[in-house]
Amino acid sequence: MSSILEDLQIEATNQNSPVSDLLRKAKIVAVKLGCADFESWIDKELGGYDAKSDRELPPYRVVKGELKAWNPCHGWQLVHFDDVETANILSERGIVQPIGELDDLIKDSTDGGPFYIGYSAEAQKMITDAIGFKTDVKFMIGRNAAMGVLEGARNLILDWALKLDKAGVRGEGFSFSKADQEKVQENVVYRIEHIQNFSGTLGEISGRPSLVINQYNFPKKETEQLIAQIERYLPEVIVEPEKIEEVKRITGNLKAEIINEAPQKSKVNELLLSLRSIFEGVAGNVIAEGIVVGLTKILAGG
Repeated sequence: MSSILEDLQIEATNQNSPVSDLLRKAKIVAVKLGCADFESWIDKELGGYDAKSDRELPPYRVVKGELKAWNPCHGWQLVHFDDVETANILSERGIVQPIGELDDLIKDSTDGGPFYIGYSAEAQKMITDAIGFKTDVKFMIGRNAAMGVLEGARNLILDWALKLDKAGVRGEGFSFSKADQEKVQENVVYRIEHIQNFSGTLGEISGRPSLVINQYNFPKKETEQLIAQIERYLPEVIVEPEKIEEVKRITGNLKAEIINEAPQKSKVNELLLSLRSIFEGVAGNVIAEGIVVGLTKILAGG
């Protein structure tokens, strides 16, 4: 009969194994072997961290990203700081969410889009004061950065399991002998390192800031105005009935997507590109050329 420790090693090397499941299995091992420190780390990963600053987090939970501010006309815009130290501080954030929440977010992120993390009221005021106007600000991270948190936890579980194996801990099924427990106490010391000498964190981590999939933001007003222009001048620009019906179908789908609370970027771009392709095929028409320019501008902004 294989032991839970052997199963843990195998599953830790399988990228399809959810990290939250690995942590639960590792907790069984930690409890049975009396590994209190490792059990404490597992509980934080499963339940989330109550850290007051990034210094209290494992290094893999501090990720690189970008500070962005909301512009009503152009969506999320990158915030630049002339001071290098400030820019460096604001380019990192601690991720305190439970590992299962991160796992679900990554699975739900079908288009590979970024995630964003809110700031505490105090930190938001500091940033907007520096920017010079009040607006919403978020810390945005890529999908790979979020994946790095999962991989960091996965690697720690594997390292720990291998250390136990190297110390001669074997087990059988879900059970461990007294000899196994003694080997752990004598030979296995495993500490989860925290960040030391971390120079700079923007205020305290207030509670547990939400981390969600970034919704697609685009110039809705400009898009609606361009659709109205297309509908108004369509009979003057295109004469083929089938082309007219195709444009009406595309603009109808585009309007339906715009009113959604969370429009899909890939779908919107596909519809805009289809419209542009049609109007690019209209030669020598000033109105068509203007519509192409407007569509290109919206696509560039998305």
